[in-house]
Amino acid sequence: MASTRGSLESWLEEAQIKVHPALDIIRADEGLSIRANASVEPKTSVARIPKQAVLSQRTSSLGQDRLSQLPSSLSPPLRLAVCLLHEQLLGSTSRWKEYLDSLPTDVVPIAVLWPNEGEARRWARGTELAKELKDVQLDPSSLAALFDSVVLPFFLSSPTPPPTFAQFLHAYSIVSSRAFQVDSWHSLSLVPLADIFNHTDDHDVHLESEHWVCPECGALDACEHDEAEESDTTTSRQLVEDDSCEMVTVERISAGQEVFNTYGELSNAQLLAFYGFALEANKYDHITLTFDEVARLAPSSPPASTIAEEWTSLDKLLHSAVEERDQQNKEAEEDVFVVDGPPGRLYIDADARLSSSLWLLLVLLHVPLPSAPPNRLELLQKSRSLQIERLGGEETVADLDPLGDNALRVLAEAVRALCAARLAGQEDSHRTGGELLELATASTDTSLRQALELAASERILLECVSQAWSSSLYNSAE
Repeated sequence: MASTRGSLESWLEEAQIKVHPALDIIRADEGLSIRANASVEPKTSVARIPKQAVLSQRTSSLGQDRLSQLPSSLSPPLRLAVCLLHEQLLGSTSRWKEYLDSLPTDVVPIAVLWPNEGEARRWARGTELAKELKDVQLDPSSLAALFDSVVLPFFLSSPTPPPTFAQFLHAYSIVSSRAFQVDSWHSLSLVPLADIFNHTDDHDVHLESEHWVCPECGALDACEHDEAEESDTTTSRQLVEDDSCEMVTVERISAGQEVFNTYGELSNAQLLAFYGFALEANKYDHITLTFDEVARLAPSSPPASTIAEEWTSLDKLLHSAVEERDQQNKEAEEDVFVVDGPPGRLYIDADARLSSSLWLLLVLLHVPLPSAPPNRLELLQKSRSLQIERLGGEETVADLDPLGDNALRVLAEAVRALCAARLAGQEDSHRTGGELLELATASTDTSLRQALELAASERILLECVSQAWSSSLYNSAE
């Protein structure tokens, strides 16, 4: 199974974790990875991990009585970090000893652990990464307070040596960067072997697991916790023992290639925050906006509350109308706007396209609509089609736009103002994205380099959007 067999492979066998013979575990300075030694067809199960082998709050040797002493408000990642820390403190007596030895020995450099007053967090200001760090409400200071008030007192009553704060941070970083949501009973878990597959946005395999199991015992079938009058608990317990997670191929895998998994449709901001790395080019990158961010740049009349109601209603209709359009027209629209996905999302994607919802909100805020159009949806669709043609460089007659001769010009100015406002909230906003990349290249600090690269990529994206809509200003003036 592996190029160099070791204690991990022996432990995987003992844990009844099955691996396809076409896969090898590869060891390198940067860590473990999976490589194929033969081709594998799509929809092939290449790994089977019994749920009894995963490390979760249900399988931890701490036991449910001890775990119940933790605050119920403790989040699943932090609860699992306590379980992992306990197993690490057990050392050779933990049943996951060989698996634990295969994990990174250093703290994974997730952005959540970046120093609060450090240079990396300063350069993240005003970016999507800053939003992620704010939403998670965790940083080194809050984790230190949690360790002192909850984690350390919890372990003082254990037979193991008390952990250090550094050990707790290490355990939390491992959980953040490697754990999977297994099912409704195990919840967040460390899944041996599955966590060796590295992540990419164009993945080869994914984890499959039956999520909806009994939340009391994990049974897949009828059990004593069901409302049914009869229950075969013995059969249910056996089903739990046989229940497994599987890694299944989604693409054909060629011999010699590294086999990648996916952690989800994650942007580089999310990857940096919780996994400690970023992809060179990430199709899930985006710049998100709130209604208030967009509305505060608009004229004061009509009131934003009035616009919000109209926007919500028309946005749903516009999304439905796009789905009904023929493929050719839809593809033309997708060159300029993001038309897939649910309504109500305000963002710019990695290809510098405005979401359909963002375009509509900008129109409603900045472009005066006829007071009583016979069909507002039809009017918006026609206007957007003409704008798409002009943004694509096609010659059109300006006065054909039902929103008025200056509709595209006004909208372009609104887009540029939105980009400028977003840039103004970032560190050293006068610098270009290219200049930030030069700073990143010169940095020897990994976290600072990552923060600069992410800030640069967002800045370049905003510059591209602003430039594209600036071109439409000149086109509309001709």
